[in-house]
Amino acid sequence: MDQPTRKAMKVVCDAATVAGKRRMSETGPEKPAMGKLCNGCGVCCAAELCQLAKEIFPLASAPCPALEFENGRFWCGVARSASKYTGTPATMDGEIGETVLSLLGAGCGCCSNAPEGYAVESVIAADCRRLTAGPSSGYGPEGEFAAGGG
Repeated sequence: MDQPTRKAMKVVCDAATVAGKRRMSETGPEKPAMGKLCNGCGVCCAAELCQLAKEIFPLASAPCPALEFENGRFWCGVARSASKYTGTPATMDGEIGETVLSLLGAGCGCCSNAPEGYAVESVIAADCRRLTAGPSSGYGPEGEFAAGGG
């Protein structure tokens, strides 16, 4: 990436970081170790969209538009209230929510290989650093990571 492009990307990322932090202003718990019980840290959904979110929000990018914060943690909004995001009847929210949780592997433990202790703000800032630095840069000290839905 040439210097003018990198500079332009930095301006865009700085704006996105500010907007992302404003949208994600609440801070959930730090990410648990991979395989440990999900604590609602939100890192996986802030890092990338799951396959379901890609289908529901085809033009969106991370953080997930359905990532909700309540009671000190992040939640999947589609699992909680599908009608709010998909236009399906509210009477089906419970059934759809159970299906969504099953598709995400809820209850199977954290499947994000982001470094333990990461927080949502780290994901937003690291993603912008990666974009402005070029393709060889990772998300953190452990290198790039992929997020899942645990």
